[in-house]
This record gives sequence, structure tokens and C-alpha cells, in this order.
Amino acid sequence: MTSIRIYSSALCALILLIIPAAVFPKSLGVSGRVYPLAENDALEEIEKRAATVDWGKYADGIKWQERLKRYTPSNAVKLPPAAKDRVFLVDMTYSLPFDIPDGKGGILYPRGFTFNPLEYTLALPGIVVINGASKNEVQWLVSTGYLNKANIMLLISGGSWYDLSAKLKRNVFYLTAPVAERFRLEHTPSVVTKKNNKHMEVREFHVED
Repeated sequence: MTSIRIYSSALCALILLIIPAAVFPKSLGVSGRVYPLAENDALEEIEKRAATVDWGKYADGIKWQERLKRYTPSNAVKLPPAAKDRVFLVDMTYSLPFDIPDGKGGILYPRGFTFNPLEYTLALPGIVVINGASKNEVQWLVSTGYLNKANIMLLISGGSWYDLSAKLKRNVFYLTAPVAERFRLEHTPSVVTKKNNKHMEVREFHVED
């Protein structure tokens, strides 16, 4: 720890020596006539305005908690149950829909440039999608052991994120349209995992009613 502090102090000293003196502010003295500030202090003005606001109307903790419990994103997707087991691959290759400038007047990556993000990731969390309102699918999830894996993200297509999160003692998120479209999700339950550096694998499971 001592060596780290010594190194940090030395580095700071070196930076101070390298930076030109003109960078640091100097006192240039007084030039011309000086007048007192006519405006009120900004912070004092904000505090005065804040004191006149009835914050109870905007910060009712109980109401906000209830709204949060019932929250569902506008682009949440509901999927039907799988009628049979199925496995398929999804090619994650992506093409840029626009140019990415290099900040120097040129183009770093042109429109139409294709790449696969899986080639640049060592590990990805798996995704499990179920209908949170289906008791059978929730029981299926518990029986699979996925809940014991830290690298699994749980998404629901229907049901209450709050109730299921409290029941399973883990974070629960809603399945949204961009995610469903990107992984071509059509049924529940579905499990999405990385297959190789080009494909994600999607497994659909049929759960008896």
C-alpha cells in the first residue's frame, strides 16, 4: 500500500512538472472600476423556491411504490406457450444502418459494415423467458435449476415482475419487443445461450398444462 501511495505522489508531481505554467490560473490584479453583484446568489434563490413547493404532491412514497409494483413497459411482449420442444440458431451478425464518423471529418465504419458481437465477448449471460402468470411454467423453471445459476437473466412474458421476484428471490424483468425480435423468440418457455462466435441457441420447451 505504501509503495502505491509513493508511486501516486510521484506521478502527480511529474504531471505538475509537465503541464505548462500557463494552464494554471493566476491573479492578474484589478483593472478598471469594481461593482458589487446585483443578482441574488443562485443557490439561495433555488433554496427559496424549493421551500415554497408542496413536495408532498410529488413524493408520496406509498403511491410511487404501488405504481412501481404495477409497472409494465409499453413494449412488453406476450408469447404463447410452446406446443412442442424446438431448437434453432440465431445468427447475430449485424449491419450498420448508418455511417459512424471518426471525428476527423472521415468515416470510421461505413453504412453496411457487418460484424458479429459474439466474436468480441468471452462470456454472455443466458436468458430464460417464461410466462410469469403460468404456475406450470414457474414450477418448470424451479425444477430446471436455472435459478441457481448467477449468469442467468430471467425475463417474463406476462405476469407480475414484483410478485414473481418476491417469490423467487431474484431479479425479474419483462420481455420487450427489441429482445424478442433480436432472438426471434416466439414461445415460452425459451432458453437463450451462446452457441459459438456467430450464433445464439434458442431452446423452446413444451410444458404440460
